[in-house]
Amino acid sequence: MQRLIMLVVVFALNLHAESGIIKSLQSQFENNSTQRAKIQSILQKHGINFEVLEVHNLTHGLSFVVVGDKEGHKNSLFSTNDGEVIFHTQAVFSLDRAFDTKLETLHQELYEEQRKRVDSQVLEIFKNYTDAVISFKAKTASKKTFYIVSDPNCPYCHKELERLPILLEDANVKMLVVGFLGENSLQKASVILEKRGADEKANLVLLQQLYTKDKKQNLSYQKQLEKALQITRALSDSGINGVPYIIERDN
Repeated sequence: MQRLIMLVVVFALNLHAESGIIKSLQSQFENNSTQRAKIQSILQKHGINFEVLEVHNLTHGLSFVVVGDKEGHKNSLFSTNDGEVIFHTQAVFSLDRAFDTKLETLHQELYEEQRKRVDSQVLEIFKNYTDAVISFKAKTASKKTFYIVSDPNCPYCHKELERLPILLEDANVKMLVVGFLGENSLQKASVILEKRGADEKANLVLLQQLYTKDKKQNLSYQKQLEKALQITRALSDSGINGVPYIIERDN
């Protein structure tokens, strides 16, 4: 009899505990839904066409919010836990190591997800514009390929072009040239499209001639300007935020 009473007591305690957990989860869900609705309302109020996709509760009364648009672009924001205030997550300083670690993890997860999406779209553009791709074969047969999106007026792209012989030691290289940095960049991209051929050495010389700081070169080749603009727009729409944009693949 005493054993039966103990079992009943234990069952009642477990039931009470489970009920408390359920109520806590229900309250948390309701608070989260209210927070998401408020954040969405703020975005709409300011004409920002992003949807609230995820809300991760942090400490210190803050939440990490992931928002995205119809094209799949995503960004992160901070929100107060009541959803009344949102702000950008750049330049965050903290003495709380656990907070920093969780924030870094969330940022890294978002970056990796976005990187995969952008890489997939960029590789598709390389397939769609094969006649515009400048290819260089590795010195020895290799399955590794670097896909590089590059702008003739970008100083970092100049340095990457200088590194080409190093890359070709054990990898192939495929390049698409864009005009991200203004009209002169677009004109140079057009010239490269017009003059490129099957000879790798000639193509390298062509790139070296146009990958300079000189924006006053006499660029008379304009036949491929529209195509250069199409490629530039397509790669910009893919989500690339800067050049050189480099993807490494083992095909």
